[in-house]
Amino acid sequence: MQGLADGYFVIPYTIGSYLATQSPQKRPTTTDPAFQQTEKEARDRVQRLLSINGTRSVDSFHRELGLLMWDKCGMARDKKGLEEAIARMPEAARRNSGAT
Repeated sequence: MQGLADGYFVIPYTIGSYLATQSPQKRPTTTDPAFQQTEKEARDRVQRLLSINGTRSVDSFHRELGLLMWDKCGMARDKKGLEEAIARMPEAARRNSGAT
């Protein structure tokens, strides 16, 4: 657990330097089929998210899930709390999407 917590603070200060020293073997192009497929998937996902027309702000949904994760899924977690979080997440998503 300490490694996970330390990584949260260390990675932002180390990853940039590491990546700056790496040179890709082959640079991808926008005409590559893998790029085109990934771009299409990303655009479709963004369009799906934008078309939800939920009744809550993104911030309120983020706060609700953040609190649930903090309370039930943090370093001090147990089986009961994790199961409760798993059960509550789909309901939170349904409420935000406006689905019945």
